[in-house]
Amino acid sequence: TPDELAALYLRARDVPCPGCGYNRRDGIAAACPECLHPLKVSHSVYELDPETGRIASAVSAGIACCGAVLCASVALIVLENRRIEFRETTAVLIMLGSICCAILAMNRAITARATRDLRFLRQFLILLSIGIMAFSLAMMMTLWNQLF
Repeated sequence: TPDELAALYLRARDVPCPGCGYNRRDGIAAACPECLHPLKVSHSVYELDPETGRIASAVSAGIACCGAVLCASVALIVLENRRIEFRETTAVLIMLGSICCAILAMNRAITARATRDLRFLRQFLILLSIGIMAFSLAMMMTLWNQLF
């Protein structure tokens, strides 16, 4: 029933009362004990936790970068027989993509805590990830120019 679902929801979370802001954790009454504001249960679509979305975006960015590097390596192997040191370049690009993925995940975690003390670290990580991405792009362009 909706009342049982609401009670389970309130037991697991801090939910402020919309009327007075009272924390209704473990509250199973139909109204707030402080202001008697009625409990309303609304059914909504399942929403992802924001932290899960951030981690998923960081991991997908890293996987996309590594996938692009692997595709470029396969193209070098299949299409051309030139002497290109693609193994070293591929290893470096995969490592840089993984570092960008980790930096993005750290940046998202720092943003979630969002304190003033971490502002410098957050800005540093953003600049570092931009530099690594620019270097990765330059290496990809070098591979592309050698391929065609």
